[in-house]
Amino acid sequence: MTTKQDDMNYILENITAKRFGEIEDELSAIPNWLAHLNTPLSEEQRAVMTAQLKDKFSEILDILKIDKHDPNVKSTPMRIASMWVNEWMIGRYQNEPRIEAFPNAEYSETVGEIVSKKCKVQSLCSHHFASFFTNSVNPSSYCTITYVATGEYLGISKITRIVDYYARRPQLQESLSRMVRKHLVKIIGSENVMVSMNDLIHTCEYTRGASDQEASTSTLTYGGVFNDPAVRAQYIK
Repeated sequence: MTTKQDDMNYILENITAKRFGEIEDELSAIPNWLAHLNTPLSEEQRAVMTAQLKDKFSEILDILKIDKHDPNVKSTPMRIASMWVNEWMIGRYQNEPRIEAFPNAEYSETVGEIVSKKCKVQSLCSHHFASFFTNSVNPSSYCTITYVATGEYLGISKITRIVDYYARRPQLQESLSRMVRKHLVKIIGSENVMVSMNDLIHTCEYTRGASDQEASTSTLTYGGVFNDPAVRAQYIK
């Protein structure tokens, strides 16, 4: 089984020095953008970005006075670079996933149908570049997407992919909730969407600063019929 790092190494081994330089120029021409936004890159561009970042992490080890010949550290710069570019932040560098909708054959304008989907979240705080995520050992820690199905249903696995796509970038939990909801509103053509993220663990608070292992963070963003507290309360547990 190959890893993301293996994939990047394979691409880099097969790029000529001339092509590597051309891709570096392509990346230099792309302006910096806000941490939570995205610009899709090709696999070659991501491979070169990974190589550039590997060199910078190698410099960081020098600054920290860490022996890079240590067998446990020798490949660390590449591992970290690949993790950041191709896993933790991959949503920044990919096109948004396609959502498939299925006909709601029994839809009636007089009968509303509400769909609720739970899923996990793993993201990266833009303040300290530390992870925040749902806690699998806490039954109340999850992300819930709730929407009113009209003429079509959304593929439930695609909802999970949308959440993961927006999660894979540095951001605040509040921003993640808003972006997921905004995307789903666009897809279903209705404001009747609610995104709840309950009891997420932020490692920037868990392992540093306050070092509070009991703390968790919840966010809720909604619109349409969910502006009614009575409707909203039915789906917030």
